[in-house]
Amino acid sequence: MAQQSATIDSKTRWQDKKGRTWRVIENLHFGRYLCALEDRPALSGYWTSKDIRAAMAGG
Repeated sequence: MAQQSATIDSKTRWQDKKGRTWRVIENLHFGRYLCALEDRPALSGYWTSKDIRAAMAGG
């Protein structure tokens, strides 16, 4: 049986390869999210659900 993925929402946090902590700001649908750095909210970027899950898994 396939394992169901955790929901990505505004409580989701992860670190990128540089060790910066990101959070979801808005679900843009179709697997894309507007995200911002925890310590510098003015810096934002677009992440896909695939990239978020990979970063959370340490990839």
